[in-house]
Amino acid sequence: MSKSTPQTCAVPLCHRPVRSRGWCKAHYNRWWSTGDVRADQPFGARPRARCSVQCPDGQCKRWVKSKGLCNAHYERLRKTGDVQAERPLRELIPSGPCSVPLCPQPERSNGYCSPHYRRLALLGGLLEDKPLTEEELNNAGLSVTRQGYLMDTKRDMTLHRIVMEEILQRPLLPNENVHHKNGLRWDTSPSNLELWTEMQPTGARVKDLLAWAREIIERYGPEEHLL
Repeated sequence: MSKSTPQTCAVPLCHRPVRSRGWCKAHYNRWWSTGDVRADQPFGARPRARCSVQCPDGQCKRWVKSKGLCNAHYERLRKTGDVQAERPLRELIPSGPCSVPLCPQPERSNGYCSPHYRRLALLGGLLEDKPLTEEELNNAGLSVTRQGYLMDTKRDMTLHRIVMEEILQRPLLPNENVHHKNGLRWDTSPSNLELWTEMQPTGARVKDLLAWAREIIERYGPEEHLL
């Protein structure tokens, strides 16, 4: 008589089908990569930690991005070789739009977006009545996707996601996306962007809904003033 195989994952409350060792694919992959299925940690709920740097006014309150550092301290370490803990971080102030009338590009330097700043430097004038060309966008490190989004070609990433990561001071999670309030995909000004999430409970049991609600509050509560 052949040995029967359980139909669902052996981890409590996990109803995924078994793949190997009595676990579903997700728990099996977690065990294979970490040595522990971590049954008490739901999928999608990443453990979070505060930056390890002691700032002049106390422990840095930003979330860790990499190597135990927040995005700001990590970028400082990457660029200078030192987190410079004694040097306070500036409060994040989202940039406004380019000062050229009707230009939706975000301000990058001296009140102008990258293409207009480059135009001013090369030509000595802004030529405000002349729309930015595709070549000017490319020279500024930008391109337009088929869907109408602006792409930072140097980072191979859409500009609206870059702007949102600068606002939040952390990388976006896989289940997060950025919504344009006015529907204009090329308008990446911070005031036009809002963070959306695809997180949702897998079932409708009250217990599942309560766990999901707590996860949402834990993840986004500290960032509420930025959203």
